[in-house]
Amino acid sequence: MRTEEITIYEYNELSEEGKEKAIEWFRGNMDYFYEEDNRKTLSQFQETYPIAVKDWQYDQWSGFVSFEKDSQYHYGWIDFERIKIWNLKGIRLMKWIINNLDHDLHTPKIYYHSSESNKKRYSKLFLEKNLPTGYYLDYNIRYPLYEFLKNPDDKTTLYDLMKKCLDEWLKECKEDVKSHYCEEYIKEFYEINEYEFYESGKPYFKKRS
Repeated sequence: MRTEEITIYEYNELSEEGKEKAIEWFRGNMDYFYEEDNRKTLSQFQETYPIAVKDWQYDQWSGFVSFEKDSQYHYGWIDFERIKIWNLKGIRLMKWIINNLDHDLHTPKIYYHSSESNKKRYSKLFLEKNLPTGYYLDYNIRYPLYEFLKNPDDKTTLYDLMKKCLDEWLKECKEDVKSHYCEEYIKEFYEINEYEFYESGKPYFKKRS
């Protein structure tokens, strides 16, 4: 048996070469943390809107999301109205969205919240943007709808809006993956979580006793 002494480093104590190796290790071994949150936002959206997402995939460089009109979506109208709805534009489409989807886009603003009892009181006059899953992507995926309601045009159809919403979700997912693997984020992650390293830049994990 023999005993060896090794020197353990914090990230900011590593040489430049060691830091590069530490960053390479993160990119090669650490999964993107927020894919489940992204998926929940997408799932909730397609449960509420008249679409069926068929497939999706993304990384920091590319991606796609495919969908189709959901024939099982319940409008509360007779069958031929299910066809007509996809052709609505301008003010007519805006009114349909307000009448059928505003419950998902807006929620009454909280004007009182007791930290002791967790009791909340909601305004009957003022609304705020709704985040059904509590994740910021809930806003991003609905952003084209908010913009359309502010300025409804005579060219955009419901199908166009749904595509814009999914494209916005995809764009933000790709940007977030890119941010996740950028050097600045990795440095911050190592420092906040107090990672330690060998001189080579490989993370040092303490063995459990």
